[in-house]
Amino acid sequence: MEEAPTRWLRPNEIHAILCNYKYFSISVKPVNLPKSGAIILFDRKMLRNFRKDGYNWKKKKDGKTVKEAHEHLKVGTEERIHVYYAHGLDNPTFVRRCYWLLDKAYEHIVLVHYRDTREQSQNSPATPVNSNSSSISDPPASWPLSEEFDSGANQTLYHLEKHVTVPDDSLTYKSHEMQLHEINTLEWDELVTDDSNNFGAPRGGSISHSDQQYIAEHKVESKRDSELGTNNPMEVLVNDGLQSQDSFGRWMNRIITDSPGSVDDALIESSLSFSCYSSGSSQVDIQQSPGPGQIFSITDVSPSSVLSNEKTKILVTGFFQEGYLHLSKSNLFCITGDVCVPAEIIQVGVYRCLLTPQPAGLVNLYLSFDGHKPISQVLNFEYRDPPPHASAVESSNEEKIEQEFLVQMRLAKLLLSTPKCLDIASSKISPSTLKEGRKFASKTSNLMKSWEYLIKLVEDEKASFARAKESLFELMLKSRLREWLLERLVGGFKSSELDSRGQGVIHLCAILGYTWSVQLFSWSSLSLDFRDKFGWTALHWAAYYGREKMVASLLSAGAKPNLVTDPTPENPGGSTAADLASRNGHEGLAAYLAEKGLVQHFKDMSLAGNISGSLSD
Repeated sequence: MEEAPTRWLRPNEIHAILCNYKYFSISVKPVNLPKSGAIILFDRKMLRNFRKDGYNWKKKKDGKTVKEAHEHLKVGTEERIHVYYAHGLDNPTFVRRCYWLLDKAYEHIVLVHYRDTREQSQNSPATPVNSNSSSISDPPASWPLSEEFDSGANQTLYHLEKHVTVPDDSLTYKSHEMQLHEINTLEWDELVTDDSNNFGAPRGGSISHSDQQYIAEHKVESKRDSELGTNNPMEVLVNDGLQSQDSFGRWMNRIITDSPGSVDDALIESSLSFSCYSSGSSQVDIQQSPGPGQIFSITDVSPSSVLSNEKTKILVTGFFQEGYLHLSKSNLFCITGDVCVPAEIIQVGVYRCLLTPQPAGLVNLYLSFDGHKPISQVLNFEYRDPPPHASAVESSNEEKIEQEFLVQMRLAKLLLSTPKCLDIASSKISPSTLKEGRKFASKTSNLMKSWEYLIKLVEDEKASFARAKESLFELMLKSRLREWLLERLVGGFKSSELDSRGQGVIHLCAILGYTWSVQLFSWSSLSLDFRDKFGWTALHWAAYYGREKMVASLLSAGAKPNLVTDPTPENPGGSTAADLASRNGHEGLAAYLAEKGLVQHFKDMSLAGNISGSLSD
């Protein structure tokens, strides 16, 4: 396009290009440092990092995420286009705009337009309005036109201005505003500068005030007919070509004429797509009718939007189409934007996905077998900016992350600095102990499969880099804990090692909420109620930090809920797990542990022969 360096495309022009993307070349890789005026098309399903263009764009406060404003553009009276704006950091007048349609059938195609807006201001400076003029019969150069008007719009305005003469100044200004509004809201086919649309006015003549109102009413009726389908802009595109349009129209007509394929097919797709546009709300737009190749139909996503700065679990509900019910127990992935996460099966048709933080804005959400090709509708899902008061919460979260990391370091040091391999090699191992060790090794052999699974996720780019690093660290701890327990099981050693703060491996795992460690400890026959320097068990620490899942895992594995800590001046009788949970504000967990402690206490008294009967009496 010759005019691309000097003006932005109008919404109807963008809509026409994106609806007919098959007639244009789609870039398969990011373009490095495109020039001003460059217009590039990308397929977001095939290329997710199309924004990596080599330019330095303005960032958000975090200094990492590109600061992009976004909005919906209207074609006629309906919102049909989503646009993101980015401004250059080194050159603030250099702007990037990314457009894609709200229509589900076309939203994977992105049009990216680069422009240096300084070039427009230097080449065509605006001329000030002559407020003293009593007539609007002057040439159109006397009016400051927006850069959004192309040659077709300017010619239309010229014909209106040249034939309207009103003596009153205020009416002149009001009439001009009305003309600008009409041109801004014209459909593409209404920008035709055909002399037959001049309503019979001779060139060089004038129109009275009543005739001027008739022209405005005629335009409103013409626009209403267009919206009702009696004047489809795509019919002009095919039947009449674009010879009477502006330079963009002639260029578009030449592209479609020279391109292979059936134009009728594109028209059918475009006409069907007009009824599928999003309303622009923050709710997830669910398309009920299954599309071609759609295996799973999503009926609900809850919640419909999440905060951009925190991990959030969502539930995706739906059903498999007839003929695909045998796939209901297959492993699926949930894709949101550029991130792929596993979809955990809750029950048939209900999946739980842990979404990671992403920049605020709308992203695509869909389910997939391989992490790339959708098997469901592609929905709009919103990441919202956190509220202003969230900064205090974020700082608190950062402190928690730092404390958790320190505990992880203590755990790693304790596991790696207390090996028993040499002691085992130099000692005699009984056959029964060796049998127990082999049994434990067999039960925990699935850890090797976890390594293979993690490597495959990273190779297939189905896990984010941050998530992969977190999983790698956790898997290393699992593997080392397995070896650590096996050494003590075979060597007949007790898990008596404590770190410099008086806590053991199982206590640190409870503080971190590592539920996977409970099963390893239970298989090793080591005590889950092993006490630290202060008489605290793993259950005490899990209750104190409010680790509900860890508490449940320990109780299920046989940990006793009625044990008390060593006495202190503040608590001479010691504290139960329920006391510690209540002291730290976890009232629900405290009530649950109090009930469990009472039941356990009753069982212990029954075994000792000090009581008869049951709690149900």
